[in-house]
Amino acid sequence: VKEYKTNRIILNKYERLYQKEQFNLEMLKKKKKLTYQKYKDEILKYDRKFDKKDFLIILKKYLKKVSIKKIANNRYKINGELDDIAKFYLLIDEINRYKNIIKVDFPVIYKQNGGYITISFIIHIINKDIKKRS
Repeated sequence: VKEYKTNRIILNKYERLYQKEQFNLEMLKKKKKLTYQKYKDEILKYDRKFDKKDFLIILKKYLKKVSIKKIANNRYKINGELDDIAKFYLLIDEINRYKNIIKVDFPVIYKQNGGYITISFIIHIINKDIKKRS
């Protein structure tokens, strides 16, 4: 009888701990779901692979004689010509709305070239394919 009571007390203690942890788990699941909903667009951008050809189409809307060259893992050098500097700021706005997370590294190099402005800059694609540094 004494062993039974001892085991029952221990069992009750572990059942309470289990219920508490089960509750905490459910709360974390709800929090995860709410967080996902709040940051869904950013999460999808992070999960999406970068499509260089698709991005080139965007660049061609704002730049002439545009080229995109991979220079390192998830880094690309963009070269092109602008006929109006305001187009660069429109391009930056479009990059911010693009389907990937893209960081424009500074400095951006501008040079007057006749009636055009030659521009050169580096972008960094931030996504799940980035190799973790040790």
